[in-house]
Amino acid sequence: KGECLFVVTEEQEALDEIKSRFPKCRFVDKERYANFKFDKWLAYQHLPHTTPKENNFLYLLDILALARCDCLIGGLNGCVLMALNLNGNRYSHVDVLNTGVN
Repeated sequence: KGECLFVVTEEQEALDEIKSRFPKCRFVDKERYANFKFDKWLAYQHLPHTTPKENNFLYLLDILALARCDCLIGGLNGCVLMALNLNGNRYSHVDVLNTGVN
């Protein structure tokens, strides 16, 4: 169908870029990493205004929303893999990008 774009990203700059190109995109409103430093893995970065429990809850919201989509394009990560599992192979299109990072 492709009528709506749901975005999951941990980086604010990436979300800002996608929103500038797709103003009607949807996303979970949460704290994201700004000016991300690539000298640390995302898992070890600290979001100062969010507790680990809140982070986990919002991560689950992202997974559940992705699992309800019609198509899935994403990087090889836990969120995408879990959404694939929960969706039960009902996506009309799937493209998992493996850039060799994970």
